[in-house]
Amino acid sequence: MYSKSNFLAQGPKVAQFEQDLCEYTGAKYAVAFNSATSALQGAYSVCGIKENDEIITTPISFVATSNMFVSAWGKTYLVRCQARWKHRQESRSSPAVGTSRKLKP
Repeated sequence: MYSKSNFLAQGPKVAQFEQDLCEYTGAKYAVAFNSATSALQGAYSVCGIKENDEIITTPISFVATSNMFVSAWGKTYLVRCQARWKHRQESRSSPAVGTSRKLKP
């Protein structure tokens, strides 16, 4: 980290923010990210995603949901949605049904 930075994405302000967040929430650790995309990458990496793990998600989502999972060597399956945003049950022939361990809304 840069010791003389005034930016929130780097420098001592980040460490202070993380420490303050721990004190406020009572958490033992806190990690600040510069974006939701990098936070997803961090979350997927600590979840133990392995090569060829699968997620099922909706195509009506921010693209980082799938992209960060693919960057961890996982496979993403998109499930079509019905009206009112309810997930449609896929047929048993879908490659994702019965083998996926994670669901990311």
